[in-house]
Amino acid sequence: MKRGNEYYSLEANKEKNRIYFSIMGQAPSVAAIPNFEKDWHDTVAEVQQGFTILGDLRSMKPHVKDVEDLNVKVQTWLMQNGCRRVAQIAPLEAMANVNEFSEKSGLREILRAFNTDAAAEMWLDR
Repeated sequence: MKRGNEYYSLEANKEKNRIYFSIMGQAPSVAAIPNFEKDWHDTVAEVQQGFTILGDLRSMKPHVKDVEDLNVKVQTWLMQNGCRRVAQIAPLEAMANVNEFSEKSGLREILRAFNTDAAAEMWLDR
């Protein structure tokens, strides 16, 4: 089932045990993404321990502080609930922001950045 709104989308692929996540633009505040945390919980419930995440951040803009804090909270929860690997497709200029909040959550240890979907999928499939 696909979840999200105009700022993000989440979808589970049970066969691959993978979650596909996209960020579009910049949510102006957490009020603009009221179901973000619940959507993650519901999507993770559709996969099994050891799941992977492919994040498409190509159209992401830098997060505002409260959205960044929510992302750190969700990433920490993902680490505690069986996430094995995260591949992100992002422009180089976005990686500093991504690395900063993934460092806070501990997700940085299992995170790799890629330029193409194919390269990201190959790494996650290993």
